[in-house]
Amino acid sequence: MASIRWHIQEVFFLRQTELLSLLMSIKNGEATAESTMRVVHVIRYAFLNLRFVIEQLAFGMALAHYDSIKGKGLLNWNPKTIIAALETTTATGFYPKPVDVKGEHLAQRDFLGLYGQVNSVLHTRNPLKMEQKALVDRRTTAPAMDAKWVLTQARRMTEALMGIRNLLVEHLVLSSFRGCDAWLVRMCDDQGQIHLSTRFRGDSVECNPTFHWRDEEGMKFWRHGDVP
Repeated sequence: MASIRWHIQEVFFLRQTELLSLLMSIKNGEATAESTMRVVHVIRYAFLNLRFVIEQLAFGMALAHYDSIKGKGLLNWNPKTIIAALETTTATGFYPKPVDVKGEHLAQRDFLGLYGQVNSVLHTRNPLKMEQKALVDRRTTAPAMDAKWVLTQARRMTEALMGIRNLLVEHLVLSSFRGCDAWLVRMCDDQGQIHLSTRFRGDSVECNPTFHWRDEEGMKFWRHGDVP
């Protein structure tokens, strides 16, 4: 969970220091070829961090149900493979369950869909696929340079951040290990720490990893839903 917060913080940093001003220049018709190329680069790097988040969520589900799916492709990093392995075992409720949902969250049915959207930004389209032959243009082999593409991806990035936030801000993680109740995870408590608690064989177990937010903006995102 600390790694997830770190990658989201990277997206915040890029958004605040570079992306917002670049997007404003595009909206105002003031973009140059250099600034447009830069904004494409920033968006791609932001989506790369979102991909890290998705992969780490998948690994987290696998670890919570390791005794159920060991030997079923767990060494594969691909979230599609991990989810497929979880779906074919006795693991139940492996997807994080948000507590007191406020706003749209990244639902299980949309998890792999977001993974596909992220990859579509990071990878080149295959022009050899029949259904894509009509799309063979400069955007097939190079970053899209038009303002519409840039603004669309920036909006998707923000929507993805909010969906992940609403899923994880306070959620339950079920485990298939005997004697272990669901873990309650709070991504940002009053001290800015990640707080975990559960009951194992009747005894309460609590943990506060030593990972603090060093800036108020990051805490606002997890505690209030404000995108810096």
